[in-house]
Amino acid sequence: MIVFRNAGILILGILFLSQCVPAVKQEQVELGLEVDYQLSDTTVMHLADWQQSGQVQSIYPFLHAVNATYRYAAALDLGSMAGQYKTDSLVPLLTDPSPVVRAQAAYSLGLSGDAAVAAPLVEAFQQYDSTGQYYLANRAILEAIGRVGDTALLEPISTVATYKPTDTLLLEGQTRAIYQYMLRGIIDPAGTATMVKYATSALYPYSVRLLSAHYLGRANPIDLSTYSNELLEGLASEANVYLRMPLILAVGKTKSPEALTELKKSVVQEPDFRLRCNAIRALGNFPFNQAQDVIVRQLNDANESIALTAAQWISDHATEGDRTLLSNLAYGDYSDLVKAKIIGAALRHIPYPYGIARNNRASILSQMIQKENNTTIKGLMIKELAYDLKSYREILKWADDLEAPVRTAALEGITSMLKDNHYNAAFGGGESVKKELISALITAANRRDPAAIQLTAAVLVDPKTKSLWTTNEVSQMETLFASLNVDFDHDAYNGLGESLAKRQDKTYKAEPIQNYADIQWNLLSQYENAQVVVQTVRGTFTMRFFSAAAPCTVSRIIELIIQGFYDGKVFHRVVPNFVVQTGCPRGDGYGSLPITLHSELAPLQYNQEGLVGMASSGKDTESSQFFVTLSPTPHLDGKYTIFAKVISGMDVVQSIQPGDPIQKISLQ
Repeated sequence: MIVFRNAGILILGILFLSQCVPAVKQEQVELGLEVDYQLSDTTVMHLADWQQSGQVQSIYPFLHAVNATYRYAAALDLGSMAGQYKTDSLVPLLTDPSPVVRAQAAYSLGLSGDAAVAAPLVEAFQQYDSTGQYYLANRAILEAIGRVGDTALLEPISTVATYKPTDTLLLEGQTRAIYQYMLRGIIDPAGTATMVKYATSALYPYSVRLLSAHYLGRANPIDLSTYSNELLEGLASEANVYLRMPLILAVGKTKSPEALTELKKSVVQEPDFRLRCNAIRALGNFPFNQAQDVIVRQLNDANESIALTAAQWISDHATEGDRTLLSNLAYGDYSDLVKAKIIGAALRHIPYPYGIARNNRASILSQMIQKENNTTIKGLMIKELAYDLKSYREILKWADDLEAPVRTAALEGITSMLKDNHYNAAFGGGESVKKELISALITAANRRDPAAIQLTAAVLVDPKTKSLWTTNEVSQMETLFASLNVDFDHDAYNGLGESLAKRQDKTYKAEPIQNYADIQWNLLSQYENAQVVVQTVRGTFTMRFFSAAAPCTVSRIIELIIQGFYDGKVFHRVVPNFVVQTGCPRGDGYGSLPITLHSELAPLQYNQEGLVGMASSGKDTESSQFFVTLSPTPHLDGKYTIFAKVISGMDVVQSIQPGDPIQKISLQ
C-alpha cells in the first residue's frame, strides 16, 4: 500500500486500497511494489525540485527505478508538467507491477490532455481482474479516458452493467469518466441514464452518488424531462445535504410542474440555507412569473447568501415586461448589497423611455455608493450602476479612484457599458459616449494598472467593440506593450500582446514566466504539521496543510504567513455554495506577487467543503490568492492546486461576506 508518513493525508485518498490489493511478495517481481512516499526522502525531494524547475530529463530515469516510491514520485511530478514531457515516457508505467504506480501514471496521462494516450489507456484496462488487484488502476484509467478519449469511447463506458454496488473503485472510475466527458461538452444519453440511476439509489457508494448528482446538476444543456419522477423521489428520500444540493439543481432541469412545486417549497422550508440557495437557482428553469412570488419573499431573509441569491435570480431572469415589479422592488428595505443588486436589476431591464423611473433608481444607488466605506461592496455597487448607460460620467469618475477595488469595478463597468445594446434608446444613437469610454480605458491602461490593461486588451478584440478603435488608439496600446515585460504582470502583458496580435490576424506566443518559487524545505519541515489559524471579523477557522500534495505551494504560503502578508487582506470574492477567495494584494482579484507558483496537481478531489485551493488564471500562474470551497466542487479537480483543508470553524467560512477582512493568520 501507499504510505505518506509526514503528509498529513493520503494523496490518493484511497481508503480501500489495503482491501482491494492482495499482498504480493517482493521477490516475486523484479520491480518493487510498496510506495512509501515521504518528503524527508532526499530522492523524493530532488524529484519535487526538478518538477519545480522543469528539469524533465532529470525525472525520466526514475520512471524505471527499482524502488516503486520513486517510480510513483516521478509519475506524480510529471502529472503537473503537462506539455513539458513526452507522454509516451509514462505509458510503460500503465503496466507497472505496483497498482499505485499504475494509477498515478494513468492520472498524470489524463491531465496531459493528449488524445494520443487514449489507446494505451484502453489497452491497459484490466477487464478480467477477478481478484480486484488492479481496481485502483482501472479507476484512474477510466477517469483519464474521460479527460482525453474521443466520443466513441463514452457509450461503452456509460453502458457497463456488470459493476455491482460494492465495486466502489470501478464505479468511481465509470462516473468520473462520464463526468470528465461532460466537462468537455460531450454527453451521451446512456451516460445520463447511468448517472440518474446511481444518484438516486442508496445502494451505491456515497462517492459515486455524489459525482453522479453533480453531473446532473452541472451538465448543460441536458434533457432531464423524462427523469422527473426518479429525481423527485431521490431528492425526497435523501438526507445527506451534499447529495441534496446538486439533486435540487437536477430537479429544476426536469421543468415539470411537480418540480416547480417542490422547488418553491424547498426555497421556503429547507432548514439548510445552502439548499434554499440551490432551490432558488433551480427555479431559473421556469418562467419568471411562475417563481417570482417565492423569490421576492427571500430578499429580506436574514441569511445574506439567500437574499443575494434571490436578488441575482431576479436580475438574471426578469425582462422588460417585469418593469413594474422591478420599479417597486427598488424601493424595498433590504440590506445594502441586496438593494444595490435589485436596483441594478431595475436598471438592467426598465426601458430607457421610462426615464424618470430609471433616473430615480440610479440616483438612489449613486447615493448608496457615496456612503459606502467597504471598498469591495462599493465596487459591487458600481458594477450594478453600470447597467445604466446614462450614469457613465459617474462611472468614469470612479475609474480614477485611488482604491483598486473601486477603480477596477468602474473599469469593469465601462467594459460592460461598451458592449451594451441600448445606446440608441439611451442617447439617440451615435458613438461619442463609446469613444469617451474607450479613452478612459486607454488612460487607465497607460497608468500601467494591470487590471486596466487586461480589461482594455479584451475590448481591443471583442466583436462588439473592436471597430471603435482608431489607428492612433491602437498605436498607443502597442507603445504601452513595448514598454512592458512579462515580469511586470504576466496576465496583463500576455493578454495585451495576444490581443494586439489578434487584431493583425497574427499568432501570439505567450512569454513564459521567469520568476518561479523554489520549495523551501526548511520552512516545510518546520511547519508542515502546523495548524493554520485564520482570524476574521466573523470568527476563527483553522486549516491543516497537505504538504505532500503541494510542497512548493505550502512552503510559499508558510513564508507569506510568517511575513504577515495575509493580515488585513479581504475576501474579495464570495459565491454562495461555491467558494470564498482572498489573498489579493490589490483587493480586486487582479493582484499577484513577483514570485509565481507552479501548479501542483496531485490526485486529490474537491469532493467536500473546506478544501483550500490556489486561485489562478491558468496553469502555472498561481501567486498568493487562495479559495476555500463551500461545498463539493468536482469540476475543479485536476485544475487547481489543493494545499490545505479547513479542520474547524467551517461555519465561520460559510458566514463570510464580500469585503470581510482577515485580521491575522498564524501558524501554531
